[in-house]
Amino acid sequence: MCYQICVLLMLTACVALVWSNCSIGWGARKPVDYKMHVLHARSGPVAEPINMTLVFDYETNPAENEEMTFSYFLGSLANCVIEIDTKYDAKRRFQVNMSSVVPVTEMYGNVTIFGIRWMNITA
Repeated sequence: MCYQICVLLMLTACVALVWSNCSIGWGARKPVDYKMHVLHARSGPVAEPINMTLVFDYETNPAENEEMTFSYFLGSLANCVIEIDTKYDAKRRFQVNMSSVVPVTEMYGNVTIFGIRWMNITA
């Protein structure tokens, strides 16, 4: 029993769940950030409605010394659950699952990622 509780607590610490209208901003825009990347995902169409999940996985380019400042997630549904895996460094990488609340025949979403590219200064 104690083992199951510990596992549950660890899972809770690693995943943040957000029930939303399928759009959420994560982070904070900075005056010097720029649009680094846009991710697109789509599932369907299928004949029979099913619960669908879109997975967004992004990592900055370490060679270019990039840092994420803000990400905007936008899905096609009226309501969805967004899971943000918090075990990664939020400035360098994320994995996000966007899932339908009810069975659907089609789902799509976009993530717009803003960030900063720091200069590498060598002596």
